[in-house]
Amino acid sequence: MAKRRLAVGLGNASHLQELKLVSLAPLPAQVSGLPLSSQILGRPALRELFRMQGQDFSLNKAVVGIYGRENEIIIYVAGAPLKFLAGELLKAMRDKIAENNSPFQLLAIREIDQHTLFELKGMGQRHYYFRSGDLIIWLTAADTWAEQALEEVLVYYP
Repeated sequence: MAKRRLAVGLGNASHLQELKLVSLAPLPAQVSGLPLSSQILGRPALRELFRMQGQDFSLNKAVVGIYGRENEIIIYVAGAPLKFLAGELLKAMRDKIAENNSPFQLLAIREIDQHTLFELKGMGQRHYYFRSGDLIIWLTAADTWAEQALEEVLVYYP
C-alpha cells in the first residue's frame, strides 16, 4: 500500500503535524456473531481517536469498527509507529482516566494472555482497552455482549 501523508490536528493542540498513515489497522469481520456494519477509516478515524483521547500522541494506523444494527459493539484501533510508543499511549490513557475527569470508572486491571487489560464502565456500556504489539485496542460493548466480545477481540489481537 502506498504511503499517504495527512495533516492532522493532534488532540487539543492548535498546531498541525504531518502524519504518515502507513496502513489501516485490521478489524475482525464479525464479533459475537454481529457483523461489521460500518467502519471509519483514515483521517476521520484519527479525528475520532483524538476526540476520544483529548491529548497529543503519534499514530500511524487508525480504524473504528462498528458492529451490529444498533452499534452494540465498537472497536477503536490505534497504531503507534513503535511498540514502546504504544506502551506510552496505554500509560497516558490509564493516567488520564485516573484523574477522575473522565466519564469512565475503572472496574479492574487484569492480566490476560500477556496483556494488561483495563476494564471500565461508563456511558451505559462496558469498555476494555489493552495493547497488542504496536496497537492500542479499545472495545466498547453493551453488557449483554461485553465478555464474549472481549474473548474474541483478545484472540484477534494476540
